[in-house]
Amino acid sequence: MFAKYEVEQYPRRTRLIANAFDADWNYTKLSRLTKGDHVEFKRLKSKIYEHYERIKDIWLYEIGRGETPMIGWNDFTIFGKRTGIQDGTAIDTATFDRTFILTNVNTHGLTNSSERNLQRYEFVEVLVRLATIKYKDKLHLASSFADALEMLLEKDVYPHA
Repeated sequence: MFAKYEVEQYPRRTRLIANAFDADWNYTKLSRLTKGDHVEFKRLKSKIYEHYERIKDIWLYEIGRGETPMIGWNDFTIFGKRTGIQDGTAIDTATFDRTFILTNVNTHGLTNSSERNLQRYEFVEVLVRLATIKYKDKLHLASSFADALEMLLEKDVYPHA
């Protein structure tokens, strides 16, 4: 039963994480967010990869909290309030909901991408979008998407995850 578990330890686990990251990255719509700025796009990709395993673990934890193994709108709203992402000032309820909906729009044609539920790649993308709104656009504490994501993770998500 545990034979495969041993195979997935380092260094194979590193390849598994890298493959999962590449799959998720290819489905996100983050290239639209950076609007052709290749330097910023690469920097954001590097920042997400730096935190990817922990983000994936948070996503797994969150899908295990609900009645179904996915993060629905209500589950994500609870996550946003619990972590402090949805703070009522920089990120109010309307902004939070719009960002969820914008992220959840399917542009790749996967049939298993459920409406109103976040897949793993969408969870990564929504965190970047919310970080950008909160720390780059509203609070003006970050000058880049990567810096905004770092702030969101360190100030809001990790202390509560």
